[in-house]
Amino acid sequence: MSVRLPAAPADVAPRLSAASVVRRDLDYICAGLVDEFARLAGKRLLITGGAGFLGHYLVQAVLHWNRTLGKPRPIELTVYDSFVRGVPGWLTSLQGYATSRWSSTT
Repeated sequence: MSVRLPAAPADVAPRLSAASVVRRDLDYICAGLVDEFARLAGKRLLITGGAGFLGHYLVQAVLHWNRTLGKPRPIELTVYDSFVRGVPGWLTSLQGYATSRWSSTT
């Protein structure tokens, strides 16, 4: 038995780029963590496992917060990972942020 899923409206799909979907996701995450991020403003945050799937979203959310709402007092982010599976390209592309540091066990 096969199940047919409804197709997305034709006028919606062309307007959604990957970047706009990620930006919308990060806006949603930051809105849900507004109080927590506000308490972390101006402080240091260590994210372990930052190169993994969940770590990716945590890192992205903190950096998004710093770009949008945390400008006067950004969260100083340190990402720590063993990089067992290698260093993902998205992580190396973020190393230029002034409020972030990257460390590994290797």
